[in-house]
Amino acid sequence: KMLARKPRSLERYLEEEAESPVKREFYRGFPYAMAGASALHNRVALNIAARFLEAARPRGCRVYMSDMKLRIRDEAVYYPDVMVVCGEGPPHPYYEEAPCAVVEVLSPATEALDRREKRAMYLSLDSLQVYLLVDPERRRFTAYRLTPEGFVEEVRRAADIVRLLSEHVALKKAGTSWKGLCPFHNEKSPSFNVRSEPAVFHCFGCGEGGDVFKFVMLHERVSFPEAIESVARRFGVPVPEGRFEP
Repeated sequence: KMLARKPRSLERYLEEEAESPVKREFYRGFPYAMAGASALHNRVALNIAARFLEAARPRGCRVYMSDMKLRIRDEAVYYPDVMVVCGEGPPHPYYEEAPCAVVEVLSPATEALDRREKRAMYLSLDSLQVYLLVDPERRRFTAYRLTPEGFVEEVRRAADIVRLLSEHVALKKAGTSWKGLCPFHNEKSPSFNVRSEPAVFHCFGCGEGGDVFKFVMLHERVSFPEAIESVARRFGVPVPEGRFEP
């Protein structure tokens, strides 16, 4: 009979990691071993770190490669391929907490993790200004940039919730809101309510509700980061993509 793994505390993980011969990352109570990296992966990461170092050194910023941990509250600890920190010295000698830039070089074993779980965690950091995903095989990169208010808020301000939801639900004006049949359950009388100020939706029949990102998550069955990207592209907020030479 197999026993279920018990979650570890962050403190226990950090203690174990200091003695571990293998680097492990940590997510919500569970450590997991990191995948090995190819020569191309390492070369690309080194080139990016070198470019960052040129710009960071005059500003007093610190540039790390994949041996320095990034702690995200008590939820996760990662080893980013490249990390730039421009604040005061780290509170702990073995991890940073407030990077301004994070880079992950994609590989077949890590791409899904980098694009979903890590993207969601990194973009939740108030200090982060850019998250760069680099694909060395396709020689392409995607940069998720954050404004001072945060990339999520930039997209939220640009989005017109009534316009977007009208593409999926037949809405009719009713006073200061719009009503229609809920797309999340079967109903004959409209109980789906949409407001532009604040920009939210709510179904009085099934109870589903939230902002424009929540609607996209439910309707398209995607993660929160994927919903942000979908709404950004829909309303013309750039999610920069480009090419690079390794």
